[in-house]
Amino acid sequence: MSKKIIILLPLLLAACAMGDVNNATPLPPITLMPPSEITFQGDCNVTPVLEAWLQLSTRMAGEYLELFNEVVAKTKADMYDAVFTLAALRDTVYKMVTPDCAVDAQIILSDAMNTGVTALQAYVNGDRTDLGSAVTEVTDRIEQAIVIQNELILRMETQIRQALGTVAPG
Repeated sequence: MSKKIIILLPLLLAACAMGDVNNATPLPPITLMPPSEITFQGDCNVTPVLEAWLQLSTRMAGEYLELFNEVVAKTKADMYDAVFTLAALRDTVYKMVTPDCAVDAQIILSDAMNTGVTALQAYVNGDRTDLGSAVTEVTDRIEQAIVIQNELILRMETQIRQALGTVAPG
């Protein structure tokens, strides 16, 4: 009996050790559709048009920037699902109807989001060895778009005050 245990023990230990090998199926490469074309339409002098764009674009910029900064601190495996979420935020921004005074902000914001998604996709898929300057570039450009959005918020507030008759046109 002791000979059987001596023979079986190494086999059992070897079997347990083989079970420790990560046999998880690798995730498939991330494949994303390119974003749609941006629609530039509307007059910023019509306050509700400007307000509608600002409400959505400021929320999307903030959410994207926060998630992007969280994602780049993760491992490749942990980034996988977040890339799809960032792509969905990017796609929402591309589909927004953008009024005339917001064209610059929209272009900067949408391009930054697309750059971020493309860089993360390539990194997770192994087509890029690091994120390098992409993180700084994306962050800087989104912050630049936020500055323009803040200027447009001031414009909108002035338009609202003028419509209410609390500020003389000037």
